[in-house]
Amino acid sequence: MDPDIAAAPIATDGGWGWIALSGVFMIGTFLAGYLKSVGVLMVQWQIEYGVGAQEVSWIGIALGFVTCTGAVIASALSSRFGSRIIVIIGCFVVAITLLLGSFTCQLWQLYVTNLLTGLGIALGYLPSLVSVGFYFDKKVGLANGIGFSGSGFGLIVVPPILQLLVEYFGWRTALRILAGSSLLPCLCGFLIKPTEKEIFWMTKEKKQRKKSLLQENGREVVEPVLPSDDTTKPNSAIKDSQVMSKRIKKVLYSCLKCGGFHLLIENKIFIFIILTFVWTSFGSFGSTIYFNARAVFDVGLTQLEASYLISAIGLGNLLGRVGHGIFLDRNFMTPLGMYSLTSVISAISIICYPFLDNFWTLLSCALIFGLTNGPYPSLQVMVLRDMLSPGDVSGGFGVVLFFNGFAMVTGVLIMSFLFDTSGSYDLSFFVAGISLFISGFLLFLLLIQKKLKRASGIEAIPDEDDEINQQEATTTEFITANESQEVTKQNVTCDVTKSRESSV
Repeated sequence: MDPDIAAAPIATDGGWGWIALSGVFMIGTFLAGYLKSVGVLMVQWQIEYGVGAQEVSWIGIALGFVTCTGAVIASALSSRFGSRIIVIIGCFVVAITLLLGSFTCQLWQLYVTNLLTGLGIALGYLPSLVSVGFYFDKKVGLANGIGFSGSGFGLIVVPPILQLLVEYFGWRTALRILAGSSLLPCLCGFLIKPTEKEIFWMTKEKKQRKKSLLQENGREVVEPVLPSDDTTKPNSAIKDSQVMSKRIKKVLYSCLKCGGFHLLIENKIFIFIILTFVWTSFGSFGSTIYFNARAVFDVGLTQLEASYLISAIGLGNLLGRVGHGIFLDRNFMTPLGMYSLTSVISAISIICYPFLDNFWTLLSCALIFGLTNGPYPSLQVMVLRDMLSPGDVSGGFGVVLFFNGFAMVTGVLIMSFLFDTSGSYDLSFFVAGISLFISGFLLFLLLIQKKLKRASGIEAIPDEDDEINQQEATTTEFITANESQEVTKQNVTCDVTKSRESSV
């Protein structure tokens, strides 16, 4: 086992953690609730500006894309400065940008304000979710489920309230009311106190940065000064280029590690997991956005009735995220197996959605889709916790959301393009369902492979392998450094001797 993990403080599994968890729940209610309820406003923008679905879809694309890709920035900042301050700043940015969005008079201005809103959601939402792991250990499945269910509760509450505000006051006043309400998550951010476990990993990373900086400065001081003879210039140039290349590689690796991208180099399974997560994001985000639009334009429901479908998805998210946490804590299923099962059921519900044409069947389909598709963000964190050390979970989740952002953009663009070319959302939902099925199938193959390896006794213990590899890498670097220093000393000695002999 990694000695750093063994030395890390143990989470309390209660106490102030439940208060902080309530704050995380409220943050998800407001921030993720707006993120997944933007489809209500997209219908209004499409009618007011007289544009097609593809033009308006760029607003949802900008919002979802920046929310996911900005998770890398949020992960790096929260690892260095702590979760609380980043959450407060992010929620404040959301409030300001929503207020600015209410004063826009052209469509491109909504693109800009939603880009900034997405960045604020990334800064406010991701660090709050990661902070749950610093409060809970044995009950982390249930705690993650409750924390992530805030977005599901937001889907229940925000769409009908937003629709009523739009009908009574217009979408501009509705955005201003949302901007004022977004100040509440700022107050909830103060509930997320730094724990001993979070401080431990922050201090560990800070010491590593200082250690690498001191080593770099030490090498520069110890670096020998070669004589200025012409025969030494080629060797000096080669050595300088080698030292410079090593420094460049070290700087690049530090940048990758700051954002969590070093895991793509060190962990091959992590790449495969990201591939499966990308297929999930490709189909789920666009389906949630266009669930409302298909009910209005294809089926003929009223906008208020269509908003109830989004609320049904939110209710399913709420129940699914809390329920899956209970299942995981009691070891009924592994996170990998549950992710595969829920992805397949979610795919079936989305493929069946185009065949439904009345309110109650659409409502039932929305509930099933939310119940099975809602837990996937929390399950992604649980899968990463089984793969990575606690200090790398935040960075790994940031990388996952980064690639999920590109998948969301691609999914929404393809679904809107299929609607504009065919005049119906049916084909769009077929494509989304197939992508969800691919995700579940790939994870099922990975689960079967793991079980076969365990049965045959081939699979090694990850902690021991990681520790051995780390020790071997450290030993190799140490030997290489010593050898290079000895070679440098020998070259300097030979050059000095030659210069003395020539002078004599």
